[in-house]
Amino acid sequence: MKQLVFKQGKVVVEEVPTPACGAGQILVEN
Repeated sequence: MKQLVFKQGKVVVEEVPTPACGAGQILVEN
């Protein structure tokens, strides 16, 4: 599963082996 992750002002697409909450989940990291 791929999900968008905000890291240090950048938006990257990471490949996540197991779905955490559902597909298309957006995570924000400070």
